[in-house]
Amino acid sequence: MGIRAGIVGIASFYSRAFAGALKRNSEVELVAAAHLGDTDEQLAGMGALKRADYAAQYGVTLYETLEEMIRKERLNAAFICARDHRKADCAEVAAAAGLDFYISKPMAGSIAEADRIVEAAGRAKVIASTLSPARYDGAFAEANRRVKNGEIGKVLAVRAWIQHGQLNVSRVNEASPEFAPGQGGPELGLGVYAADALCWFMGDRPTRVFAEYGNLNTPGTE
Repeated sequence: MGIRAGIVGIASFYSRAFAGALKRNSEVELVAAAHLGDTDEQLAGMGALKRADYAAQYGVTLYETLEEMIRKERLNAAFICARDHRKADCAEVAAAAGLDFYISKPMAGSIAEADRIVEAAGRAKVIASTLSPARYDGAFAEANRRVKNGEIGKVLAVRAWIQHGQLNVSRVNEASPEFAPGQGGPELGLGVYAADALCWFMGDRPTRVFAEYGNLNTPGTE
């Protein structure tokens, strides 16, 4: 029996990216999605597919809540693309139902919420994963190898920057899944790549973090 999966949240870029990837994977059957209350007007304002269009494009049954989707479908896995402040809640629901789950980046909007996700997965003994793209990049992997082997000497400081192209300011609004107030914003939504790479290189958690503003390319994200 293959994996029966559901998408949690249809407003994010990853709602479509994950659905497209799952449809190309012969070992997974994408059967459902939960829109989590997003209206067609909100979805259109974020450049996302409307409810019926999303369901038709990916051939899924659409539900309002994650709980309803789990109750009516025999799911093995969930792909969580909810707004950052709702990801921990969704992860706890999925874990309690015995579903393995993958979370779009960033996995949470705070350390406390990330800890909740880890604890929920541990209690339920399910698999939880999130995006760590730098660790699968050949150049990063080679740099990491050189650092770990001491080939460049003792590292005292590292300055990292992520260039993610021009953000679409017209979609930075109150309903935006990544950049609305209360969400992770560019620091987590985009900076997660550099932050994860640095943590990987250090092999430990950072002891101090600060953000430098004033050099962002897009005024809508300041």
